Amino acid sequence: MLALFNHLFDSGTAPPELLKASIVTIPKPGKDPTLCSNYRPISLLNVDIKIYAKILANRVAPLLPKLVADDQVGFIQGRQGTDNTVRLLNIIDGVGRDTTPCLLLSLDAEKAFDRLSWLFLRHVLLKFNFPLPFIEAVFTLYSSPTAQVLNAGFLSDTITITNGTRQGCPLSPLLYALALEPLAQAIRADSEITGVHIGPTESRISLFADDILLTLTDPVKSIPQLHHLLNQYGKVSYHQINVAKTQALGTHLSPTDLTYLRTTYKYDWRAVYLTYLGIKISFSRPTLYRLNYGAMLSTIKELCWRWARFEFSWLGRIAVIKMSILPKLLYLFRALPVSPHPTFVKTLQTAINQFVWRRRRPRVGFRVLSTSVVQGGLGLPNLLLYHKAALMALLSSALAVSPVPQWTLPIFQAISPFKLADIIWLPKHIRPRLHDLLPLITLLIRTWDAMRGQLCHYHPLHLATPITALTHKIPNFDARHWTAHGLSRLVDFYSPRGFMPYAALSERYNIARPLQFSYLQVKTLLAKYDMTGSDRLTRPALSPFETYCVSPYTPARLLSLCYKLMTTSDPVQKCRFQVMWERDLNTTISPEQWAESFRGDRGKFKSASLHEARKKLLYRWYLTPDKLSHFSTSGNSTCWRCSATRGSFVHMWWQCPPLQIFWQDIVVFLNKFLGTALSPDPQILLLQIFPKGMSTTQRKLVAHILTSAYTLIASHWRSPSLPTMNDLKSRVGEVRSLDALADSIAGIPFSTRNHWHIWDVYLNI
Repeated sequence: MLALFNHLFDSGTAPPELLKASIVTIPKPGKDPTLCSNYRPISLLNVDIKIYAKILANRVAPLLPKLVADDQVGFIQGRQGTDNTVRLLNIIDGVGRDTTPCLLLSLDAEKAFDRLSWLFLRHVLLKFNFPLPFIEAVFTLYSSPTAQVLNAGFLSDTITITNGTRQGCPLSPLLYALALEPLAQAIRADSEITGVHIGPTESRISLFADDILLTLTDPVKSIPQLHHLLNQYGKVSYHQINVAKTQALGTHLSPTDLTYLRTTYKYDWRAVYLTYLGIKISFSRPTLYRLNYGAMLSTIKELCWRWARFEFSWLGRIAVIKMSILPKLLYLFRALPVSPHPTFVKTLQTAINQFVWRRRRPRVGFRVLSTSVVQGGLGLPNLLLYHKAALMALLSSALAVSPVPQWTLPIFQAISPFKLADIIWLPKHIRPRLHDLLPLITLLIRTWDAMRGQLCHYHPLHLATPITALTHKIPNFDARHWTAHGLSRLVDFYSPRGFMPYAALSERYNIARPLQFSYLQVKTLLAKYDMTGSDRLTRPALSPFETYCVSPYTPARLLSLCYKLMTTSDPVQKCRFQVMWERDLNTTISPEQWAESFRGDRGKFKSASLHEARKKLLYRWYLTPDKLSHFSTSGNSTCWRCSATRGSFVHMWWQCPPLQIFWQDIVVFLNKFLGTALSPDPQILLLQIFPKGMSTTQRKLVAHILTSAYTLIASHWRSPSLPTMNDLKSRVGEVRSLDALADSIAGIPFSTRNHWHIWDVYLNI
């Protein structure tokens, strides 16, 4: 394959069969399916040529942030579509303050990717100074492309392709962003097209690939010049605007101007909102909220009601929430960061909880369900914390990313001469008073003040605080003396043992000039917060959130990082089910033992029923005679099996004499074919806290056998009888067969390291 790719790169041509594609058409949602124009063609390409295109894309991608302006956010490294929607929210707030006439224009490009001229694309790449051999390597993909349309299982005749970039090729969106940049540059540079001014910056255009949104303040003058540029660009690139599908929404326009525009330009004129990147944009904040958050609430309620008719397992319903509903909400939280109505999150969380519990009384507390899997929970989304995490992820990108996203520019100008990266780290009582802020920055600061204790270490003055921020607290403090020597944050004054003496600090950073007085100023400030002790730091100086803000790293999943920090208690608090297990078993289980047990549950079972049975026992799901007797005055609290003792939870699962015999038989069985020396201990048999000497494969197999026993006991729950060892062996055999079938379907070869190998050897004996 390497030889093939080198040949393609050097020769600039490819065999026709490599460039042949099958085109499948996907209907656009909400559009008339009887019209061909309402289908999106996706090219199914040869895998070899897709790998070749991906290699070229990986070489181009790091260059695009320097070549393409930051108002183009589609498929550019370090940029996201939500950057433009957040920026638009700031523009709407700014326009609403001073009643500036404004027109939003969402251009609809006709088959944008399919129309692009190859000759124009070549000239663009040359203009961007791409090396000629690389350009020839790119045009290898367009040397002799053909396609067949796949419809209803039948292929059309072969079609010769003469222009356009293929939707489905990894390189196509990057080439298209480069090809569209000349148009964007012309619009930015044209003085006859006026945008919205917020402070000294002017916002005219926002792009996500071919989704172009214009914000114009003098549309009568700007639109004719805009169409002139579009016509010029279309003649050389084949780019064409569908005027009838272009959406327009105005505010504060005079009746005369509005009437003229409506009669002259046959756009899709909107009275309330237009849609951009899946968000319904309106100039009214209440309408904006109702069209997006209100509609999302209705949509999720409807989905939960519709799904409730299908048969899902308990864990399956939680998985549906995480895989289908949560992504919709997170996109809304990130794309439209507004403060939701107090009842919104509560109503939404109630609808989700009712779906999880099928409108029945919950058997497990919400705190347990929403705790992370590694801490013993099931990771059910806590929507209130997710909303706050989305806001904090947005704030951290403003604090850490360089260059900063465009949506931050109005915020920086609104708080000038102060710097957001300085004042945000200061305690609230030290922070300078800020007035006349945009609603977004007000929301971000308020959420930060509420959540900073969970995101950062060492309060209230965090060690990630920039040295320059101290000028707001220390009179005549000059931070440049420290930053010149590489000390940019308070954490730089610390070693693993604590606050460093001046001599050690001077030696570490090679400080030649006398800065003892400035050092004492810093030390005096930190002493007020009891942060100058010489003891070793009790935990890392910086939290993961602070670490990202100090030194951004691309792979960080900021929203997940913030949510994890918000849901992790410090120190870790035991859940109610853990406390009750320790009480019933008259023992103390260390946090490390609990944590090891929870970690072992990840990926332990392929069978959802086993995973569910394990969690149900752990969470004390089952209704015992003791508990049921509290629901009715005539209820009998005696054990259904032995009819002699009160049927508490620990009795029904461990202490009942007939059940003790069953557990003893299981222990004898396990020790016989595993060669272990397990004891009949409820911590092992019920909580699956295994001894240290057991291997991973042994633990996995024992977990399958024990959890199969749980399912059998539960199936005999109200019966005086108990399952036998033959029943258990049969059930484990069924699980083993289903696991083998799952591996076969997934194409996973069997290995002797697999835990089922021990079971197979036992059966052969």
